[in-house]
Amino acid sequence: MRTSILYVCAILIVFNIISCKEEKKLAELKCSLFSSFTIYPDSTFFKGISCLFFEENKLYMFDPSRADVAVLDIDRDTFYTVGKFGEGPKEVVSPTGFYVQKDTVYISDAGTMTLKLYDGKGFIESVSVPTCNEFRFFIDNDTVYATTMTDSSCYVKTAINWDRVNNNDIQFCGDVFTMTEYADMNMLRNQRHLVKGKDCLYTICPSYPVVEKYDLHKNKLLASCDLSDIGVIKDNLSYIKQKNIS
Repeated sequence: MRTSILYVCAILIVFNIISCKEEKKLAELKCSLFSSFTIYPDSTFFKGISCLFFEENKLYMFDPSRADVAVLDIDRDTFYTVGKFGEGPKEVVSPTGFYVQKDTVYISDAGTMTLKLYDGKGFIESVSVPTCNEFRFFIDNDTVYATTMTDSSCYVKTAINWDRVNNNDIQFCGDVFTMTEYADMNMLRNQRHLVKGKDCLYTICPSYPVVEKYDLHKNKLLASCDLSDIGVIKDNLSYIKQKNIS
């Protein structure tokens, strides 16, 4: 619970800093509804959309309770889904997240430790990955960047065509924070959301008020932003310390 509160506070502070740089008069933009939908193409309904992605006039909606990603193509006025529950090679056992790159949808499947690839025509292929969880991941060219759990690294890099038999292609990267004396708990709390930037990546730790920036290819730490001196986060940290709970 406390880690969720800290994570939400960090996001709110970042938005607050951005919005307070310089006060400008905002132009009024009048909007009107031009399109809507309430059901899927197969006449079923939304259940629990947890994440959205918008690129090139396409809206991608990830629903782990359905194991699919709904795609709304605004230009073509089409709506379709990719992925579904099942144990077949084209299906998803336990969906944890998704990413979009060049019209290809990657759904992470913790049940098979794979990424299932889809496009508008359907299933493309399944590729093996060393880790699958609910933390954000991304693809850069043919390299997968995902969060991991070790005592000395916070994210992992592997080739998209990685073979489990030959694990020499795995690169464990990123520094870890010392949060607890217990090794297992420390690894768990050091997991990060990974966000791709231009020639860099950002690691966001839900359990620690620091955002780090790494070189995308050299894995070198470029910058670290400590949010603990920001008022609302400082108060939250003080509250957590007083409670002294796990």
